[in-house]
Amino acid sequence: VQGKTHMEDLPQDRQAIVIDEIPYQVNKVKLIEKIGELVKEKRIDGITEIRDESDKSGIRVVIDLRRNAEASFILNQILGLTPLRSSFSVNTLVLNNNRPALMSLKEIIAAFINFRKEVLIRRTEFRLRKTREKAHIYIGLYIAVLSIDEVIKIIRGAKDPAEASRELLNKEWKTSAE
Repeated sequence: VQGKTHMEDLPQDRQAIVIDEIPYQVNKVKLIEKIGELVKEKRIDGITEIRDESDKSGIRVVIDLRRNAEASFILNQILGLTPLRSSFSVNTLVLNNNRPALMSLKEIIAAFINFRKEVLIRRTEFRLRKTREKAHIYIGLYIAVLSIDEVIKIIRGAKDPAEASRELLNKEWKTSAE
């Protein structure tokens, strides 16, 4: 992981390296102190001043360079000798299909996409099933309204509600107003 930087031109033919973002778990103050120590130890040459211009809008650390200093060379030294470029280990032990597995980041993303596809398919099938059940009820109500006289006759002629229900279910109904 590497912090985001860019170069800025200063007056009198000078340049500055500006750090806009720092890596995860890197302390800005310790990073500035580390760069200062490296300058004092003369392990990095060409830096004249380090300023912290950070405010509520974000991080901004400005490293002023000497007049003829090579900015890209100094930036590479800073990246190599400070935590501005750092790496950290990640244990990617995951549960895949209810079994523990070590996966790469690419495999984790692919598994997540497959999981989301399954969820979308199951949710859509569930909603479709519920909508079909509602449609079946609405069709039955529509047919009952079209043949309301016959429905009333069957219900009144039945001995009990169970018999009325059986007769209503077994009868062939017309699905259109003919």
